[in-house]
Amino acid sequence: MYTSKWMNSEQLGLLKTFDLSPQQYNVPKILRGQLPNPIIVNELF
Repeated sequence: MYTSKWMNSEQLGLLKTFDLSPQQYNVPKILRGQLPNPIIVNELF
């Protein structure tokens, strides 16, 4: 649990540098995973 909390804290710090939330960071990952297939907005939520 300690390691998980530490990793989460590190990730949040890195994302804050770019003014991103974890949810905003996940959108490009989802889109990349769908290539070359199209995706609709509802699939992001």
